[in-house]
Amino acid sequence: MDLLKTKCLPILYYGFEACTLNKSQIHSLEFALNSCLRKIFNPRSQDVVVECMTMFNCLSVKDSLLKRKCKFMSKLGSSKNLLISAFADDAAGELSLFQG
Repeated sequence: MDLLKTKCLPILYYGFEACTLNKSQIHSLEFALNSCLRKIFNPRSQDVVVECMTMFNCLSVKDSLLKRKCKFMSKLGSSKNLLISAFADDAAGELSLFQG
């Protein structure tokens, strides 16, 4: 599980802080993570997968992307570059997709 969290998930999530994802793309990423967990633990139900994620402190894709995007947006907002700050104001609305 540590290998998945330290090597695979960062590669899967790379660059999504700067991209706009729709709900179907987020669902596809959730499916990929669930497939990996099903291959590792071989559970019979989705509840067991969720319990494994909780026990191993593995965030859902939606929560991970929200955390990464918030961190990215805070870095953009604190930039002294006026152009980047202008984009940060527009991009803050993207967070509503994850929070809704």
